[in-house]
Amino acid sequence: MGNEENQSVFKEVTKMVKGAVGRFAGWLMPNPNDHWAIQVLKSIAKIPVVLLVVLCSPVLIVVLLIIFLIAL
Repeated sequence: MGNEENQSVFKEVTKMVKGAVGRFAGWLMPNPNDHWAIQVLKSIAKIPVVLLVVLCSPVLIVVLLIIFLIAL
């Protein structure tokens, strides 16, 4: 019974993460109806957000932690 609950929770978390990644990818895409200058400005404005998301990603944190521990 515990295994079925774990699989159910895993499926829900997977669905939630896939939805969040899909919304984020949709937000990153430029609007084709905007003028090219507006698209460029929006892309420049989104750079800090993308860098923050990448910086806070769990994989990057683990890699940096491993590098830090090796450097000790």
